[in-house]
Amino acid sequence: MMNQTTTCDLKGLMQKFTPEMIGKEIEKATTSIFPLPNVYIRKVQILKAPKFGLGKLMEVRDD
Repeated sequence: MMNQTTTCDLKGLMQKFTPEMIGKEIEKATTSIFPLPNVYIRKVQILKAPKFGLGKLMEVRDD
């Protein structure tokens, strides 16, 4: 998760959350340890405030 979030901007990250690409990557990474079927991201929490305003955030979300 940290690798995916640090390599792209907020708009790109939202596009990865929508088709569940990150959930599929988690499934692939954990198959050798323990098989985890149906990995989904239910909730996202922002730990550090973005450098732009709320209007720009809503613009990204509407796309």
